[in-house]
Amino acid sequence: MTNKIHPLFPTVIYQCKVDGHEKWKELLESKTEHHFDPCTFADKYAKGYHLTGEARGKSVMHKDEDLSSFFTIIADNVRECLNSAGIKSDMHDVHFMKSWCTIKEYTDNMSEHNHACSDLSFVYYVSTPYKTGLVFTVPKSPNEYFGGVFDPKPDPRSHTFEDNFINAGSTFLPVEAGDLLVFPGSMRHSVPPEGHKKGKYLRSIAGDIKISLKEEYVNLETGLIHPSHWRTF
Repeated sequence: MTNKIHPLFPTVIYQCKVDGHEKWKELLESKTEHHFDPCTFADKYAKGYHLTGEARGKSVMHKDEDLSSFFTIIADNVRECLNSAGIKSDMHDVHFMKSWCTIKEYTDNMSEHNHACSDLSFVYYVSTPYKTGLVFTVPKSPNEYFGGVFDPKPDPRSHTFEDNFINAGSTFLPVEAGDLLVFPGSMRHSVPPEGHKKGKYLRSIAGDIKISLKEEYVNLETGLIHPSHWRTF
C-alpha cells in the first residue's frame, strides 16, 4: 500500500535578491533621517528603541522622487509575484499606499501583526548586521483535526512527536541584506529578538500595496476598478 500526502492550497511568500543592492543601500540610508520626524528620530535612536516611520514619523516614502527608481524595481517584483500565481500582471496596476523605514536594534522584537488594509505587503532589507528574518504565523492550522492537538506542550502532555510542515503554526524565514519579501497583507508576522548585543541596527523598507485593474478595464465584474474611475464625496 502506498500512502501520499498532498499539501494543497499553499500560501506563497515571494523572495528575491534585488540587483544593485549597494547602490540602493547608499541611497536609502541617506534618506533615513528625512523619513522620520526629527525629534522622534533623535530621541528614540539614542535610547535604542526600534523605530518605524509608519508609527512615529512618515509613511509615504514612495512619494519621494529620489526613490522612484527603487520603487519601480519593487513594483516589477510584485508583478513577478502575481505572475507566479498565474495572475495576468499586464492587466493590473501596482499602487503603493504606504511605505516606511524601520530601524531595529539587535535585542528588539516586533510583535505579531498583519497589514489588513493591503493586498500585498513587502519588506526590503537595507542592512542586516545580524541573523534576522520574519516569523509567519497562522491563527489555526487547517490540519488541526481536533482542538488543541498542535498546541505546544512539554512531554508527556504534547499530542505530537515531531514538528513538521503539516502541523507547523509558525515558520521563520531568514533573510539577508538585499533581500525582498512580498507576501499577502493578511498574513500575520513578527520579528523576533536576535540576541543580547546592543549597537547593531537592522534597517529595512516596508510598505503596503493595493492591486487594481488597469484604467482601460472598466467593465469587468471582478477586480478592483482603477482609482481614476473613483469619485470622492
